[in-house]
Amino acid sequence: PDDMLIFKRPGIQEGVFKNLRLGKYSIEGVINLQGLRMNDSRSTLYKNLINCREQGIRTVLIKHGRGVQSLPIPALTKSYVAQWLIELDEVIAFHSAQRQHGGLAATYALLKKHPNQKLINRERLYKRC
Repeated sequence: PDDMLIFKRPGIQEGVFKNLRLGKYSIEGVINLQGLRMNDSRSTLYKNLINCREQGIRTVLIKHGRGVQSLPIPALTKSYVAQWLIELDEVIAFHSAQRQHGGLAATYALLKKHPNQKLINRERLYKRC
């Protein structure tokens, strides 16, 4: 229950990961898994993360709880959330949240940019030149 969740895919810049870790990115979406059964948690997490990426959302706060009193194993949902996030290609990094966002009971997840967002950014940067 007291372990931090930390992961980043190769190629993620240290500055980007540091800003995620420090909670400097605005939270654009929240997924609450507290009180759900394991199967429901997994499907809810997958569906919501896919929907967030399709909507162009980059930073998501996942509330999973610390799991201090969960039986038969403490922090079971938290452990599974970490594994599920690693398995999803849409997730490029995640880190346990800052205290004001839930601390060890929540996790920031950084999602890949939607292909349309990449195109919009290119056009915007091109117009500056």
